[in-house]
Amino acid sequence: HYKSDVEDVSRFAHITLEVIAARAPLILRQLQNIDEQTDHTPLKNCVDSCIISYTKITNELMPQAIDFAHKGDLNGAKEKATLVGNLADSCEKDCSGSTSGAVSPIGDSNQYVQDMCAITVSMITNFPQSNQQTLA
Repeated sequence: HYKSDVEDVSRFAHITLEVIAARAPLILRQLQNIDEQTDHTPLKNCVDSCIISYTKITNELMPQAIDFAHKGDLNGAKEKATLVGNLADSCEKDCSGSTSGAVSPIGDSNQYVQDMCAITVSMITNFPQSNQQTLA
């Protein structure tokens, strides 16, 4: 019975991670467009920093997180989702105040990534014994 619970949590985590993985390249493209269209230095600096973060999220962290979830390694998936959430959060902090608006130019999309990461991490954290075992 325990194994099927782990499989259920892994499947749910896999789904939320796939959603983040689908959104990240869109945000990256949005950032690149903003970068090309602005000469505003504070905005350009924050966008450049976010491009680095979202390149890492898109090309490295999300594929790793999905692979961990696919293998049933909930700790690995949780670790990567936490990193992605932290990068998205620091991107938000770097960019707030860079434009006349109170939020960054990618605020909603970026917040969505943070929220989905938080859901994934919470789901894994609150699953009993996911911290001790994987589906080896």
